[in-house]
Amino acid sequence: MGVLEIVREFGALHQRMKRGQLAAGELRAYDAARERALQVLIATQPLQPGQKARHSLRAACAIQADITLHDGMVVEPTLDISSGGFAVLFQEAPRIGDEVEAVLHIPGEEPLEARALVTNTAPHGKDTRVGFRFVGLDVSDAERLDTFVLDVVLRHFL
Repeated sequence: MGVLEIVREFGALHQRMKRGQLAAGELRAYDAARERALQVLIATQPLQPGQKARHSLRAACAIQADITLHDGMVVEPTLDISSGGFAVLFQEAPRIGDEVEAVLHIPGEEPLEARALVTNTAPHGKDTRVGFRFVGLDVSDAERLDTFVLDVVLRHFL
């Protein structure tokens, strides 16, 4: 079975799960299909030369991020997001290693509050792309992010 078939098959199951249409006996099959689809999707994500393979699915997605820095708050849309972190454009970038408080406004859900660490910066036109890694994110918040990112990615296949 190819990538497209695996993802589409899981997508149909995922939509049923979100509507509450899975029988109790189907939940194990859903979990296995989800894990397989995530592995396939993560493996197909492009990497830059020298970049390590990702551990979580990432999607290009603009949601509001309220980022509290040592000198104030910045409100910007994300460029991409995963359960491991997110990226935002800054006019004046924080330093690599800075820790921030972030509030991500996931559509249809309560805002997610988390600590994050600046892990990388890169010029992006007149701005700077800043990558953040979540610090101490609890399992339920990571699951919320995984589900949101999966929903975003599945929209391209269904």
